[in-house]
Amino acid sequence: MSSFLGPIHFWLYNKIQLQEALVTRLATCAEEYGWGKKLVKQYGNPESRPLEDLIDVNNIHGWLQSRIQDVESRYAQLVTSLIKEDATRMESIRRIVYEFGAEHAIDADTELSMVIKKLEDSLLSGMPCDHVNVLKEEDEQHVSWEEVADIHGDYWKAADGDPAKYYDLKQEMIAGLLSETPYKLVVPQMHQYKVQAI
Repeated sequence: MSSFLGPIHFWLYNKIQLQEALVTRLATCAEEYGWGKKLVKQYGNPESRPLEDLIDVNNIHGWLQSRIQDVESRYAQLVTSLIKEDATRMESIRRIVYEFGAEHAIDADTELSMVIKKLEDSLLSGMPCDHVNVLKEEDEQHVSWEEVADIHGDYWKAADGDPAKYYDLKQEMIAGLLSETPYKLVVPQMHQYKVQAI
């Protein structure tokens, strides 16, 4: 079966699995904080078998797309439900996301020119064919890019939530991923990102 799959499919599946792990972490912490019961069962996905054991090889693109939609939806639903009950929980959620990013931090000696690739290896931004992130500038001191499409907002709207919360948490995730490096994230405005030397 693996002969039908290419490196890009495994790369994308790894990103899906990382977001699955984040959703499960949030649900687990929320249960520990007493914010709800059976949240892991409701929002988590314990499936961790290798891609070649799961994927429909007759519909590789569609299968991966459905997995993205599923995890994005559960992430939006979980966060939205938690903060609707108590908006002050958002601060704890931010911390959990930052710490999760820090656990998967980019190596300290990563060159700036490789940072955007490392972030792309971790952050779920739709299908590769969506071409969501576009490099804008790159030099020895910074690299900047723009999200040219909002592919996350609809999941949060469908959950009756605020899409801005996704981007708030995305910044925390990136900050965590950068926590071991000599770089920091700057967000001049929504959908525009810059990583620069500290």
